[in-house]
Amino acid sequence: MVIAQQKTSLLYWSSVSSDMGECIVMATEAGVCWTGTPGATLEGALARTRRWLQFEQVVQGEEVVPLQQAVDELRRYFAGERVQFACPLDLRGTSFQLTVWRELCHIPYGEARSYGEIAGAIGRPSASRAVGAANGANPVAIIVPCHDSDGKFCWDKWTRKRGSSKVEKSERDDHSRRRMSMSMKPQGLEPI
Repeated sequence: MVIAQQKTSLLYWSSVSSDMGECIVMATEAGVCWTGTPGATLEGALARTRRWLQFEQVVQGEEVVPLQQAVDELRRYFAGERVQFACPLDLRGTSFQLTVWRELCHIPYGEARSYGEIAGAIGRPSASRAVGAANGANPVAIIVPCHDSDGKFCWDKWTRKRGSSKVEKSERDDHSRRRMSMSMKPQGLEPI
């Protein structure tokens, strides 16, 4: 569930350990409003969150249910468990961004979608680039799928092991170029 509000008095935060670093999670009483990628700093997270959320006080600790649930789900996710995130979200953004983020939440775990597929699914088949921009503004990466190196939205970006050889990188780059060019074609899906 996505909630659009303008102001809150308290912002709660905690962190989850992963092999790639700490993952900062922030929530209001209504829901999770920020999930940083592993290694992001609290200072950076607060600075970014202040762009769209007014808050009077920051409290460390899992004192609200949305934060408790998100931390539990993220711990299980980073441990390699297949998690369908269900924690409440309190997202702020434009109408278009909220529509894109809602649609991203419908991607089943382990599946992927291109920008073009998401644009078609929201009834805006020519808006692939705008979908990419909305994704770049996604404040809850991991919980709401973010894009991967091959140009697709996916859930498992932060748990997969990647090959490091030049051949594997070249294959990923070639696939990315093909996938992104395919995603620019309008999709024949009905509007939501």
